[in-house]
Amino acid sequence: MLFVVTGRTIRSMRRRCTALALTTILAAGCSSGHRAAPPPWARHPGVYSAVVAGRLLKPQHGDRAGPPQRILFDTATGRFRVDMTGGPRLHGYTTHTVFDGRMATEVVGASGRTDETAYRGSPAFILDQLGGIDVRLVRAFLTGAPPPRGVRVRVVSDGPPARLVATTGLERLQVTIRRVNASSAGDFRAARGHPISTVRQLHPGTSPGPSIAAYWLGPTWDGHRAGSSSATTGQDTSYTIAYPHLAIAADDEELPGMTGDTPLTLADGTHATLAVVHPDGDGSYSFDSSSGAIEFATTGTASPGPLALVFLPHTMITLSGTAVTDASALFIARALRPL
Repeated sequence: MLFVVTGRTIRSMRRRCTALALTTILAAGCSSGHRAAPPPWARHPGVYSAVVAGRLLKPQHGDRAGPPQRILFDTATGRFRVDMTGGPRLHGYTTHTVFDGRMATEVVGASGRTDETAYRGSPAFILDQLGGIDVRLVRAFLTGAPPPRGVRVRVVSDGPPARLVATTGLERLQVTIRRVNASSAGDFRAARGHPISTVRQLHPGTSPGPSIAAYWLGPTWDGHRAGSSSATTGQDTSYTIAYPHLAIAADDEELPGMTGDTPLTLADGTHATLAVVHPDGDGSYSFDSSSGAIEFATTGTASPGPLALVFLPHTMITLSGTAVTDASALFIARALRPL
């Protein structure tokens, strides 16, 4: 996600922290219309390419779907690569994401500068962080895995190339998949740019270190154990932990004067304020305060719901997932406590 506060860009990594939380919650599950196994030509282990292009279902004024994603996926190893070029409309904005089977890098560039973030963790963690809806759709078709929850998939043609139509709560995706007959050694070489941040997978309950603000609900919440957690260090500093249907992301970015409209006290006695925001037609969110505005967009979700923003003096905590509603947000926020 890209956050903007009073016209000033403050995040380059924050988007992936929240994307992890939402994807972790929504990724599992079945969807009607998807075959149980790929066609014969796609059953052999190897490298496959895909193009995923989207169209918003209910665009509002000025809303547009993002540029097409170009994907390489290796069914033998789980490696993947995602490339996107925004073009003139997005001022040359590009992303290059590569998982080489050991670690992953994401390089984001605009106006001649590219920033690199490294991701370290298990293949499942990397997929949660960087796979999003697009990679999961391709992976599901090629491996027979369940598609992302909340996504309806229709196989238009078995191919080759295969052609799919996937419908989420926000957009309709056209997916074309074919086998790569001559894969090169550089297809999954890590993308490189100016290093700015590192995202590390942590065991839930492990402290990310004294320099990172970390908040959670304890080892279990609503009868379920925490499923994953991570810490971001470098230019961006944050901590994320996910429970079934709920994710918590604590960000150390200072937002002077930003407050919600509901005062509350956290479980440890800390005073905070709360705001609940709802997505627009393109999945983006915005929150206006007397001291400025925050705008951001989620990725990797089939049907994004409301987010709860908890403002502390030096931290903003984001609550996301299907457990977050207008009625439940205050109850959940009050149970937050430092790790």
